[in-house]
This record gives sequence, C-alpha cells and structure tokens, in this order.
Amino acid sequence: MEDTGRPGTERIGIAAAIAMTTAVGVGLSLTIPLLAIAMELRGIPASMIGLNSAMAGIASISVAPMTPALLRRFGTAPLLLAAIVVSAISLMGFWLFQSLAAWFLLRVFFHSSITIIFIVSEYWIVAAAPDARRGLVMGIYATVLSAGFALGPLMLGLFGASGVWPFATGSLLLLAAAIPLIAAWRMAPVGAGDNQAGFLRMLLAVPVGTLAGFFFGFIEAGGFSLLPVFALKSGLSSEAAAGLIAAIAAGGALLLIPLGHVADRADRRRLLLITAAISALLIGSLPLLTQHYAALILVLVLYGGIAGSIYATGLTHIGARLKGGELAAANAGFVFMYSCGMLVGPATLGAAADLWSPSAIPLVLSFVLAFYALIVLWRIVSAKRAARP
Repeated sequence: MEDTGRPGTERIGIAAAIAMTTAVGVGLSLTIPLLAIAMELRGIPASMIGLNSAMAGIASISVAPMTPALLRRFGTAPLLLAAIVVSAISLMGFWLFQSLAAWFLLRVFFHSSITIIFIVSEYWIVAAAPDARRGLVMGIYATVLSAGFALGPLMLGLFGASGVWPFATGSLLLLAAAIPLIAAWRMAPVGAGDNQAGFLRMLLAVPVGTLAGFFFGFIEAGGFSLLPVFALKSGLSSEAAAGLIAAIAAGGALLLIPLGHVADRADRRRLLLITAAISALLIGSLPLLTQHYAALILVLVLYGGIAGSIYATGLTHIGARLKGGELAAANAGFVFMYSCGMLVGPATLGAAADLWSPSAIPLVLSFVLAFYALIVLWRIVSAKRAARP
C-alpha cells in the first residue's frame, strides 16, 4: 500500500474498493437486461441479441491478459478512474447511437472497461486484506456485490427500458464509483511494481484458485440461465421457477460471510474440496425433489451459499499464496477463467438438456462440481507426496 502509516488505512481502502465495485455491480446488473430489452423493442432478431450479448464474454477474455500490463503502466487508481469514465460514456453511447454496428463496438468498450474495474478492484481488496482475515473480507465483498447485483433489475422495473433515463441512471451509477475511488486514491496499492509476472505463468501458479474461477463461472452462468428451464419442464410454474433463482441468491446472502470466516481458519484447498463436493450432491438431488417444492427451495438455499463460496475462497487462496505483481497477474487469470466458464456453461447445459432431458441440467452441474473436487483432491494428495522425505 502507498499509505499504510495511519491506523485503519487498509480498512478504509478495502471499504472504498468494495463500495466502488458495488456501484459498478448495480450499474452492470441494470445494463445487461436493459440492452436486451431495448434491442427486442427495436425488433432486432433474437440471434443478433444473443450475438451482441456474447461480445461481453469475448471482450472480458480479450482484455484480462492485458490488464496486469496496464496496471504496471498506469497504476491502480488512475487505471480504475479511466475505466469508470469509459464505461459510463460507453453506456450513454447505447442511447445516442442506434446503429447495430455501433452497439457491437460499444459492447466491446463497455465490457472491457468493466472487466478492468473488477480485476483491479479485486486485486486491491485481496492485496489490502490482512492475511488473518482475508477470507472474511472476501466473504463480505461477495455478499455486498451480490446485493448490488440484485438492485439493478429492481431499478430497471422502476425506470422502465425506454427513453434516456435508464441509460442515464446506469451511467450515473458507474460514475458514482469514482467517489470512493477518489476518496481512497492514496490508499490504492501500487500497480505491480517492477515484478512483470507473466499472465500465463500466474494462471498456472495457483491452479486450484484460478480454476475456481472457471468452475464458478460455469455453474453461475449456466445455473442462472438454465435452472428455470429445468423447473418449467419439470411442471413448475414460472413464479416457482423464479423462486429457485431467488433461493440461490438468498443462500449467498446468508452463508458467504460465515464461510469466509471459516476460510481464515481452515486449509483453503480442503475447504474448496468440501464445498465443491457438497454442492455437487445438493444440485444433483434436484431431479428427485421436483414434487417437493419446500425441499427444493431449502436445498437451493444451501447450494447458493456453499457453491457461491467457491469464488471467494478461490480468490482468498490466491491472495494467501501470491503478492504484488504476481497477485495482480493471477487475479487477472482468475477473471479470465471466470469469463471462460460463463461462456461455456450455458451452452453446455443447453446442449445437454436437448440431447438428453431437462434433468441433465442439474446433473451436469453436479458432474462439473464433482470434477473440480477431484482436481482439488489430486492437488492435495500430490502436495502431500511431494512433502514426504
């Protein structure tokens, strides 16, 4: 940190970074459905809407490897401020320009800047968090961010999807992220020093941690997109299907902070193994519970909290192993893998449901989590064998 001489400086910096990402999260969760609805109202074909939406993942995957170099070149706070401004201007561009080609270009600028914000702010939080409380800090971060993501769709319902106001509101929310950033400007961690850690090398330096990003991206994007389809095809109403997603979100709100506290006191690889294995069992039981809605909700509340902790625990594990430029590169790798998982997850689950049955959706999620648990177990056993004389 650049300014660590005063008591509480790290806490203020962490709080500022969390507040900044929460503001961005609200703006992003408002924007994603807003753009889809706006394109639908303009009569744009669903295939083009999907292709335009896919630019978000492509932009994230493309910019993530470049972010550590940008961080070294410009520094933490200046890079964040530039990304916030670009994201806000890009969002207003969607209202100013009606050309579909322009919207594809704007998607690239918008989601590239959002990706930079999340990579750099998460690097700030992980780097500033004290070693003994990093899991708790990441649990708080994940919980607050989830709450922020829940606010966006509610605001869209308030403002509607037509006219300038939803776009202006989203832009103002993004610009509001600059307030805590400017307040904590001197507390931001130095970019990456002179340590020019290679992106690919750091991607593999803590594989259990970076792979947590991929598998969580897979189950989050895939589950949120396809579990409602499983519910509807299993005979549940649309309201009941929406309740499944609400249950997952509620589980995260209830359990992420307690599990973050556990991560500070347990072997994080073992915690990842246990949470992935339990999550696999929980989500795999859904086809047996479609006639018992209360049990279905309870299982998904537990699943939402336990599986949701994989993201925070993975980041905590990376933060405990790496520092400085290596941490910045590894965090970029984590977000890169998360974006890859978000691209692969929905497509895989949708294909599985078409090839077999709707029950394949939770079963494939279960298989993916079990596969990650096996990878973690293999890493634990390999480390023990290597430590033997």
